[in-house]
Amino acid sequence: MKRHAKTTIILASAAILLSGLLSETARAQGAISGTSTLPPFLTPVGGTPAQIAAEYLTVNWSVTPIGSQFFYTYTINNPSLDVLMINNNNGTGTLEEGDTELVDSFQVSFNASAVGAVTQGPYGGPYASADADGVNWVLGAVLPGSSSPTLSFFSNDAPTFGNAQAEDNSPPSPWASINNGGQTVPIPNTITTVPEPATMTLFSLTGLLLLPFRSTLRQIIQKKETSSR
Repeated sequence: MKRHAKTTIILASAAILLSGLLSETARAQGAISGTSTLPPFLTPVGGTPAQIAAEYLTVNWSVTPIGSQFFYTYTINNPSLDVLMINNNNGTGTLEEGDTELVDSFQVSFNASAVGAVTQGPYGGPYASADADGVNWVLGAVLPGSSSPTLSFFSNDAPTFGNAQAEDNSPPSPWASINNGGQTVPIPNTITTVPEPATMTLFSLTGLLLLPFRSTLRQIIQKKETSSR
């Protein structure tokens, strides 16, 4: 009887520890924010360092847990010196001074049609849509030296990082994460992933805590086999 009581206590302790560790993991998922760079499709040439730098868009982003969901936001910044480029057909583009460049659309790429991927929204911009290719916003015209409205949506999925792209009708468009030197942005993780190390640790701890129970069960089975002979 003492042995069975001890096993029950161990199992109860394992459940309590498991529940506590899972709660701590959930509470640790706080808000994140940052800025990512979207380089132009062509490498800019023929300008000052400041003019060259102005051909690169930046995206301010954030992900905030709200209840059981995640709130994603993006703001696209168009530098004040951003101008059109002439395609040199060799991977570079020559700056056209005086011809200002606009940004009129933005996209983040993930399967937005997956269940729970986008639960509310998308919001922001004159028009927005969500489909299997991602979430798309039509911005109208983000002029040099200005920023887009805040673009956002809610998702059931925690963030991972993926590709973004902004467009206009001519170079330096498209600006994208996949261009040389590009940076990714947070997107909902709609793909099943390998459990995080913290989760694997929980499984390992549970296995260790259940060892005494397994030993007790083995002894009971052995006694029954002996008595039946």
